[in-house]
Amino acid sequence: MDKLEEFSLNGPKNTDGLTLLSGFPSNQKPARQWFNWLFNSITKKINEIIDGKLDAGANA
Repeated sequence: MDKLEEFSLNGPKNTDGLTLLSGFPSNQKPARQWFNWLFNSITKKINEIIDGKLDAGANA
């Protein structure tokens, strides 16, 4: 099972033209950091679940 990549890992934190690694380009819309916070929080929780399942599978 593959982990999701962290959202906007190396880019600006804005709204239009979303890409997974770069986030939203800042020259098109004002910042909406809560979108990035939300996506990062969800991704982190999903990865924690995946890690837990992989660890449980390794111990079985």
